[in-house]
Amino acid sequence: MTAIPSQPPDAAIKASQREYTKEEEEKYTNLLSQVKAITELPNDENSSEKTALTATEKFWLTRECLLRYLRAVKWDVSAAETRIKKTLIWRRTIGLGEGGKLTTDAYILPEQLTGKQLIWGYDNQSRPLWYMKPDRQNTEESPRQTDHAYFMLETAKILCPRGVETVSLLINYAKKAKGPSLSTSKSVMYNLADHYPESLGTAFVINLPTVVTWMFKIISPLLDPVTRAKLSFKNDVSDMVDPSQLEDSFGGKLDMSTYNHDDYWPQLMGLAQERKKKIHQRWTELGEDIGISEWDLKDFDEK
Repeated sequence: MTAIPSQPPDAAIKASQREYTKEEEEKYTNLLSQVKAITELPNDENSSEKTALTATEKFWLTRECLLRYLRAVKWDVSAAETRIKKTLIWRRTIGLGEGGKLTTDAYILPEQLTGKQLIWGYDNQSRPLWYMKPDRQNTEESPRQTDHAYFMLETAKILCPRGVETVSLLINYAKKAKGPSLSTSKSVMYNLADHYPESLGTAFVINLPTVVTWMFKIISPLLDPVTRAKLSFKNDVSDMVDPSQLEDSFGGKLDMSTYNHDDYWPQLMGLAQERKKKIHQRWTELGEDIGISEWDLKDFDEK
């Protein structure tokens, strides 16, 4: 595997800023006011003790973050506020809050040693490509396995170029890998839908063994139509991703048959840390407030 690309290929489509109606902007302003009024939240889903919003949480609450929740609930301001609060508590619970276990890679590192999840390249919409390889499973099923997925998605979102809000997921059930249990799969799917709204571009799934096909048939009716429509079982996606950016099993030219952890992981973490540092620096310069636009936080992409 060659060096991880830090930017989409030149031919990839660059994002354009969404236009919102006057009514939608008013709903956003209303939601922003309500979110800024949140004084404290429970420390986790099982705690009655509450603490104030942290800098990490205020940084997460960008203009685009609030708009993603509004779009997900069809512009119901009250529903969006409720879901945002639930997500903030969920993020505290799983370790994405201030100083949490998922704010560094140390906790999930045992899950990554075989390369069962990879972030490499971009599709034609400039979305980062997030690969899952169940045949490289190296640990017993546990909460840390699902936490690994959330850590990788958080990393992929950091690597999203300016204006890009979604990630493309590619899952290859090679060598008859059985994948996670039905309960774990449902939990992850629900959490992605509930806590990462408008964050998944398309999920490409190939080489499905019978048991996993059966599992998808059970899960699919439980998913909302928007999430279900993003699932694709197309084997060759080279029309949607430049072949030089795409694994050969999906129709590309990239050989990912071997994984060198000592080479790949420092590269990925280095790219993510450098980019996160720049984004945080811009957030500080812009006032460290809730509602700062991701377009402004990532304006260094255009310089």
